[in-house]
Amino acid sequence: MMMKTRIQEVGTIQLTKNLPPHLASAGRPKVLVVDNEKNQQLALAEYLERTGFEPVLANNGVEGLKSFRANPSIKAVITDQQMDGLSGIEMAKAIKEERPDTGILMVTASRKWFEKLQGNLALDVLIEKPVRFRQQILPHIQKWTKLTN
Repeated sequence: MMMKTRIQEVGTIQLTKNLPPHLASAGRPKVLVVDNEKNQQLALAEYLERTGFEPVLANNGVEGLKSFRANPSIKAVITDQQMDGLSGIEMAKAIKEERPDTGILMVTASRKWFEKLQGNLALDVLIEKPVRFRQQILPHIQKWTKLTN
């Protein structure tokens, strides 16, 4: 299935092609994707779309927290650590204070940050890049949103 997407600076990816009925419903679980690297953000958004989720995109921690607060149905967050303004861990702490049941998965390319953040209570999962979406990310997102394909 070929998909085209229209990206907003902070918002939801919009499909222009039809999805199967079980994926096209308005009730698709929302997942917040926070990353200042557009290519990484769009790749994650595409994987999420293909597996039945509705990605909500933000370019940094400040936008991520704003989007999280504006979308109370978000049950899972995928974030990077190093971003301008509010870092991924600062945003994760704020999210956990507001809604502790939200699953937070951090992906980082920095070995220094990976070692520094291991065991941080604001993070449910910490993954070092490169990642394999289906094996390393999807099972956690499905668990947090209760969606199985």
